[in-house]
Amino acid sequence: MSWLAALAIAKGISDARDAVEEGEYNAAAMRRNAKLAMQDADDAVMRGKFDMVRVKVAAKSMIGSQRAAMAAQGIDIDSGSAADVQDDTMASSEVQQLLVKNNAAREAWGFIVQAGDYESQAGMASRAGQSRARSSLLGGAVSAYSNWNSGMKAGGGKTTRQS
Repeated sequence: MSWLAALAIAKGISDARDAVEEGEYNAAAMRRNAKLAMQDADDAVMRGKFDMVRVKVAAKSMIGSQRAAMAAQGIDIDSGSAADVQDDTMASSEVQQLLVKNNAAREAWGFIVQAGDYESQAGMASRAGQSRARSSLLGGAVSAYSNWNSGMKAGGGKTTRQS
């Protein structure tokens, strides 16, 4: 085998290794991004839960203020319009809590979808590196054959052994 053929094979192997490493590096980066997106999804849910509690506490505080104000005016706070006002405040709070929960779920869903996209990209990056590696190996083999064939033609079909 001529030194040019050996060099072509070595380059093909080196290029193949580089292609696989690059593909795996890119895949690992995409997997890290997917993990971060899932953490963002968890964070969105936790913030939603916190905001739901905040809305509920604010409603209870408002009801307390309403009760104090009505009691100070001598109004029976457990019946009639006074009770209706408190019920309306609590109902409004429950609607706000559901909106907060829904918004948090939608935000989390967006991050979950993003994580799935990153995972898909990771798979594609890995497969692309492997495909480039096969192409590099094939290119090295073709180049080696071409160099060997040229040497055979130039040397009259004789192979020479070098020690």
